[in-house]
Amino acid sequence: MEESSYLISRFDQVALLITAVGTAFTALAAFLSANETRRTVQAQLLSKFLDDYSSQPMLDHLHAVRQFYDKVMDYLSPELPSFAYKDEVDKVDPARRYVKHYFFKAQILKNAGYVDEQFVKTICEQQAGFRLLFSAIEPLEEKEGLKEENDAEIYNQLRVHYKPTENPLTELLRILKERSESEKSKA
Repeated sequence: MEESSYLISRFDQVALLITAVGTAFTALAAFLSANETRRTVQAQLLSKFLDDYSSQPMLDHLHAVRQFYDKVMDYLSPELPSFAYKDEVDKVDPARRYVKHYFFKAQILKNAGYVDEQFVKTICEQQAGFRLLFSAIEPLEEKEGLKEENDAEIYNQLRVHYKPTENPLTELLRILKERSESEKSKA
């Protein structure tokens, strides 16, 4: 009789199976709910990022960086000493930091696993600012020694994964510079 106490009746087996299936469905529902919550949080965060990009402070900062770049583009060449435009560099520094950290923040959130790659891609599609990040801000930081410890890694991640388009004027100037250098080396 003791042996029969270890045996599970057919009814108990069915009850255990129903409980296991119910538990599996509960786990699946929890997973789907967590995934939907994550998507909702990302959508809210993306909305905030896009609102920030279209804000007046961002417009002012992008304008300041663009004016600096247009005014002292030659400053970014390695031949010019770093102190040549000290006042202009000091004036544009808050704008440089603001624009840079806007894009870096998205990549840092991705690296930490809080947002996905599509989130960062959407942020980087703000091409006017994204181009300035690589055409003006990064060269300025290199020239002035303003890059922080992990900046090179984040710049590379953004560059490799989201490929900034080059401003047509910048591309033309780069091509002309390459031709000029090539002609100088031939002479």
